[in-house]
Amino acid sequence: MTFRRTLVAHTLLSTLLALPLVTQAQLSGPETEAVYGGRINAIVCLPVSDTHTRVFIATESANSLFSADFHTDAVPDGDGTFTVLPDADADAGLGSGIRELAVDANTGLLFFLLQDQGIQRISTDEGSLSQVASGNFNCLLIHDSVLYSVSGGQLHASSIDEENGDLVALPWSPLNIGGMPGGIGRLAIGEWDGETHLLGFSNGAAQPLWVIDDALAEISGSSSFVAIPTTGLTTPQDWTAFGVAPDGRLFLGGRIGQEPNHHKAVAIYDPETESWNEIDTEIGGTSGSNLCFAGDAESYSVYFGTAWSNGMGETGSWTPMGGGGFETHPNDGAVATDPNDGAVVYMTTDQGLGRSLDQGFSLSEIDEGIEAVQVGDLEMDSGKDTAWLASKAGIRCVRNYQSSPEWSVAIFPNNDGSPYHSVAMDTTDHSGNTVFVGNSRVYRSTNGGTSWDMLLDASQAPWNLNFFCSVMALEVDPSNGQRVAAGWFSGNPGGKGLIAISEDGGDTFSVLDPSPIPSDGMDVNDLLFCQEDGQSVLYAGVDYRYSDSTATSNGVYRITGSTDEGWTAVKELNWAVSIKDLARDSEGGIYAVGADLSDHAVAYWRNPVSQEWETLTQSGFPSNGEASAVTVGDDGAGGEMPYVAVNTEILTLAEGASAWSSDYSYPNGTRIQVLYYDELLVGTGTGLYGHPPLTTQVNAPAERPSSLQVLGAWPNPFNPSTRIGFRLAHRVQARMEIFNLAGERVATLLDDTLEAGEHELDWNAGAEASGLYICRLSGGGQSSQFKLILLR
Repeated sequence: MTFRRTLVAHTLLSTLLALPLVTQAQLSGPETEAVYGGRINAIVCLPVSDTHTRVFIATESANSLFSADFHTDAVPDGDGTFTVLPDADADAGLGSGIRELAVDANTGLLFFLLQDQGIQRISTDEGSLSQVASGNFNCLLIHDSVLYSVSGGQLHASSIDEENGDLVALPWSPLNIGGMPGGIGRLAIGEWDGETHLLGFSNGAAQPLWVIDDALAEISGSSSFVAIPTTGLTTPQDWTAFGVAPDGRLFLGGRIGQEPNHHKAVAIYDPETESWNEIDTEIGGTSGSNLCFAGDAESYSVYFGTAWSNGMGETGSWTPMGGGGFETHPNDGAVATDPNDGAVVYMTTDQGLGRSLDQGFSLSEIDEGIEAVQVGDLEMDSGKDTAWLASKAGIRCVRNYQSSPEWSVAIFPNNDGSPYHSVAMDTTDHSGNTVFVGNSRVYRSTNGGTSWDMLLDASQAPWNLNFFCSVMALEVDPSNGQRVAAGWFSGNPGGKGLIAISEDGGDTFSVLDPSPIPSDGMDVNDLLFCQEDGQSVLYAGVDYRYSDSTATSNGVYRITGSTDEGWTAVKELNWAVSIKDLARDSEGGIYAVGADLSDHAVAYWRNPVSQEWETLTQSGFPSNGEASAVTVGDDGAGGEMPYVAVNTEILTLAEGASAWSSDYSYPNGTRIQVLYYDELLVGTGTGLYGHPPLTTQVNAPAERPSSLQVLGAWPNPFNPSTRIGFRLAHRVQARMEIFNLAGERVATLLDDTLEAGEHELDWNAGAEASGLYICRLSGGGQSSQFKLILLR
């Protein structure tokens, strides 16, 4: 696409302490586009009353926790619409990794695990978030208003105070449970020897199940976990889920085979007969994250990812969850049954969250309000009327964007539910119906998404890329709709990405591999077609990769030619940077943004006259974090300027300015993936947002730097010399030293009093060995460090 994902750059330039007055655009606050859904990590249900269920979900986005109310009578307005919990939105910074939820039916409070921040408590009320236990915990279980958890080889149990939700430890808590191979990854309550017991599950261990030797009401400081017999259980099985059925039988869930040829299996242990029964469900896909049940001891259903059984889990009773087709289908994530109605099931889907009202025979989406769509790419036609969006929650299309936008439901080409990373439109098709999308495969639709052709699966022969490779870049030549380029990212050091191109609209592809494109491939982040002197030119922004301390790909490649006449490639931006996104201005200049090896944002511009890449200032960029996206848009004064995303900020560089200006900051934890300009559209880890037209204002002079900081080094990696830039907030006695990884000081570059401002020093490594070095700047009670890489 024309203005798409970001590109990486590297360098450091001196800047002024006070900036001149410049006129530049300031962004208005974002307005949410009607794109809902996202990846769901966990689901729990709270029975508020016999006819009222509250559903809590944890998402894989910066908007961490949501809730929605579902009523079966006197349905109020907004019923079934999700809202983010006030204390768990993107600004709260809880992150995207919450996977353990437990809800207390007595107080209505939700408890969850937060990495390195213990057990947290929250409700739907603002100001309710608080930490109730510190430490690192593995699992949570609430039973009769007692919270059970495991941390550091100890079992903890605390009653939940009915008035304030505080935890009050039971007399025997904590209980030492060390020495169990694999530890305890999940807890459950079940019947054992005619009494209620606490059971434990060890994920993936040869001995997966354990039971406390004393009944639940009789646990004491001398109680311990004892192993449940495994005779008849296939120990090499990859067991990942555990649950206790209404009749007291114990269920394990896992998978057979390896991706992509794998399917679900369950194992059932009957405590009465002390025997195991292993069942191949013959339902494809990986194992779900949990097992849940609906019914009673005489008749119940079992739910495990996309598989469910209406026959108590026995052989021959398993079937795939309903759904599929144009809208969505369930995936192998979390599942929960409604405590008020056993026929109602909530499950993760490729679009977001689904609900079945008939046990699992069919499902519908219930994503309204879930701002957790992780947008990967966006493409819009020249009339700004039709756009296509790629996300981890499927493909979306919007029509009539300028007047009355109509967003489609999530589309999954040929029911392929893998996350989508890239999209490109054939702009020569003015209907907006011809579109290409990519996950690990490339799909094409010529009828607006009604049907799809799978064009290329690079994990298959003769390509044979890693199964987990992703199509991170797709581009259609705006001057020739038959020319389509695709770029793969391997995602691991031992993998291989590549560029493939088609000159027949996607029917056939061939790999581009002219020198200096490395023979072992390269990881592609973005592609950009441009017209230069009457010919089509393809620019590729790639990740920095190295082998045996030698870079094999990095920077920007310029590719010309054709399949018939052959291809020519030139590495134009040959610096140790990863380029994440590319964008073109109206004069033919090209912006490239990304990060250097020390995770500092960089930006470059290719001058269309000199055809040379110019390094843009880093002043104004956050001190750490990559530039993830770039576009070119209105400067508020009739001209153009670049918009760049770094971390949560959108920054601009006005004509004549010597520093980037932060025009809008999204909440902490937000990942900005895409920038697209007409009005500015911003694709993030929580959704798609539009910023209304710009207003113009005059900036006051910038304040002096607020801290001591090493800005970077050029070149880096280097051999044998590099120049180090640093900034001082005020006049200070400063010291700069170089250390090796053994902590030994190998050089002192500075030990003197310097004035406030930005400075540079050179270091010649002399006879020092290749490797990683730490540059440490100290002074005035503060210090700043920077990584240097010496490559001989």
